[in-house]
Amino acid sequence: MVGEDYVYMTLEEREALEEKHGLNDPLVVQYGKYLSQLLSGDLGYSYQTGRDVADVIGEKIPWTILLSA
Repeated sequence: MVGEDYVYMTLEEREALEEKHGLNDPLVVQYGKYLSQLLSGDLGYSYQTGRDVADVIGEKIPWTILLSA
């Protein structure tokens, strides 16, 4: 689900995607799940690369520290 891909999906594909990501849940429930995952260290995954966000950040931290020193 990146950019224009969502526009070209069929209604069934959109509904399946929304269900998969819990977008049909009330906003309060979505936010509760988000906070719970965040506090447990689960930052989710990147829609662009499909990789775990914590892994991507972990790869970049050493270079960020090196550049800031």
